[in-house]
Amino acid sequence: MLEPAPTIDASQLVLPSFSRTIILDAVGSTNAYASQQLALADAVTARGWGELSLVATADQQSGRGRLDRVWTAPAGSALAVSFVVRPHANPAYRVPPHQLHWLTQLLALATTDSLRRYSVQPSIKWPNDILIGEKKCCGILSQLVSEPGGHYSVILGIGLNLNMTAEQLPVETATSLRVETGHTVNLEEVLSNVAETFAQFARAFFTAEADPTRPLLDGLSLRERLHQSMSTLGKEVTVHLPGDQQVHGTAVDLGEDGEIMVRLSSGETASYSVGDVVHLRPRTDWRS
Repeated sequence: MLEPAPTIDASQLVLPSFSRTIILDAVGSTNAYASQQLALADAVTARGWGELSLVATADQQSGRGRLDRVWTAPAGSALAVSFVVRPHANPAYRVPPHQLHWLTQLLALATTDSLRRYSVQPSIKWPNDILIGEKKCCGILSQLVSEPGGHYSVILGIGLNLNMTAEQLPVETATSLRVETGHTVNLEEVLSNVAETFAQFARAFFTAEADPTRPLLDGLSLRERLHQSMSTLGKEVTVHLPGDQQVHGTAVDLGEDGEIMVRLSSGETASYSVGDVVHLRPRTDWRS
């Protein structure tokens, strides 16, 4: 089996939806790089980022995930991408800033759609992990950036385990596309697919004024698509909360703002907007 190249070949990318594409041979963190570049840009330079731009590498050396967890992978075995999303760059959009948090789960949907092309069945674990089976192959980290003039942009960082071998996986609860399919995948193809799918979803979402209940491209709303793709719903879960607190129950729904709704053993339903979810065992009666 041929080993994948350690870098991304920019000439092989198909990214017509992006104003700026930056491919780095190596970087500490694509999110940090994108944030620094945007912070240093004056108003004229910032316009060059357009509605959508991206920074990508196959060798991220100081990546971080949620709760400041370290994310590392051998060069060429994973894909790290940061999407710079600036809806205010298009005057046709009317996007309330408080709705920008939905972009994290919109990117999760775009990623699951793209990975299905490789004969796997990915799902979303609330709030922002992509699983194959019950093993994590991808995580998403978002950052809100204030630009001059009072506008807000979002940087969405995604780390995809693509060509890692079983021996290279950092923990037993992780997996990669190579492990799941038995063969290596083309980094440029995956990047192009994920990015262009996300661009289509994002522009449809902005056209719908960032309303998660309005139809997207296929007639289903963002919330409806999340219900189809989020494997957390219907499972018994433990939610690890700030302050070393834990709650146990059955994840039954998403709240109006995307928070997870958990039916506790007392019969009460509580909502949580932050926390780390652990799936315990499947249930089939969660809609009852």
